Amino acid sequence: MQEKVPNARVTNPEDSFTSPAEIAKDRDLSRDQKVAALQNWALSVRRRVDSVSEGMTTYPEGTYSSDVELMRQVEELIEMTRNDKTGDDKTGDDKTGDQSANASKV
Repeated sequence: MQEKVPNARVTNPEDSFTSPAEIAKDRDLSRDQKVAALQNWALSVRRRVDSVSEGMTTYPEGTYSSDVELMRQVEELIEMTRNDKTGDDKTGDDKTGDQSANASKV
């Protein structure tokens, strides 16, 4: 069995996508790939937030709260993508992204 080569869009999503919602809408990624990409994005943001709380770095004015909000959005998208019952058919319909927009209105 041949080993899969890591997809750079999954392993380093911040370089490939402008927002986490873009990942959820991507038609070329399976549900599992979307979840993995979102988890990688969340890890990257979490490391930035943690480094500030540990005094290792400082944020430019106003970006810390942006990262905290971004973490919330990414974690919400992870759950929505995991629970997407459309399957791994790579259809990538806009349902997941639309749910994110609707969830913020609740």
